[in-house]
Amino acid sequence: MNDLEQLQEYVGTRSDAAFAELVRRHVDLVYSTAWRQAGESQMAKDIAQAVFIRLARRAGSVRDGNSLPGWLYRATCYEAASAIRSEQRRRTRETEVMNRSECDADSSTAWETVIPLEHLSLRVRVRPRGGRPMPGDGGSRQQVGSGS
Repeated sequence: MNDLEQLQEYVGTRSDAAFAELVRRHVDLVYSTAWRQAGESQMAKDIAQAVFIRLARRAGSVRDGNSLPGWLYRATCYEAASAIRSEQRRRTRETEVMNRSECDADSSTAWETVIPLEHLSLRVRVRPRGGRPMPGDGGSRQQVGSGS
């Protein structure tokens, strides 16, 4: 069976065998294109997987079997560009977080002086104007509610 027949069988019946045959025929094209774009083996594998997932979802959009290699090539280039942008954004965010954590390390000495005083804030009760008892001050519910 040629690519067109394999595609038609997959689109019509969702045949795993037909899709597996398409992957077997074109995985080298997709992987090598992804590797040339990304320059890393693991990223190229991830890109190839994403391309074949896209093919599984959009197999009906491929016009004929002869255009499948071109479709896969373009999809691989788009997927590689997207993966590279995502990786660059991730690295930028990691760098920013690392720089921020270095700044936070300098300010951690200020927290070391505040933390020992934290237990005091749990014991201090401020009475509102008028000197009404607060709940937990030992007054009855009537005293607390009436303010006497």
